[in-house]
Amino acid sequence: MLFFYVHGFSSSARSRKGQALKRLLSGHRVVGLEYPYPPDEAARTLLSQAEAAGAGSEPCVFVGSSLGGLYTRYLLTQFDAKAVLINPVVRADLMRALIGPVTNYYTGATYEWREEDVRALARYDTPLAGPALVLLDEGDEVLDYRMAVAAYEDVADVIVFPGGNHEFAHLEESIPLITRFAAE
Repeated sequence: MLFFYVHGFSSSARSRKGQALKRLLSGHRVVGLEYPYPPDEAARTLLSQAEAAGAGSEPCVFVGSSLGGLYTRYLLTQFDAKAVLINPVVRADLMRALIGPVTNYYTGATYEWREEDVRALARYDTPLAGPALVLLDEGDEVLDYRMAVAAYEDVADVIVFPGGNHEFAHLEESIPLITRFAAE
């Protein structure tokens, strides 16, 4: 199975979660997608990278974390695929809280996240268009997990873990759930 990891805001496929997915899903092909700023360029880059790596020509699962969850929903409108959403951003307007200067944790690149970026991001804020597994930590200090429960409980398999954090402390124990979902 082909897995694509779509990282969160100001992060990277080289993050702890991206590297852990490669290690924990070692029997599968795991491709970390990197996307730039701003949102329109990010969406184009994600589409291009995913297609070049095999999306659309072989079965695949997009694993989107935080903002990567929103972009993953968009990617499902472009490819016949499944989605695993980890502590996802459920609405583009939630990104308004981050307006201001941003430094990417991994590349050191800096930019200004603006109101117009939130509006541009809204173009990719699409309804869930495929089978999905939603994994949430109750202790997420960035996003209220109850928003994701309300957004997805009728359209996806939603699993809530006690405690945890936005980084998603339950990744390792979720691997059997992810692989089972991918194989269905």
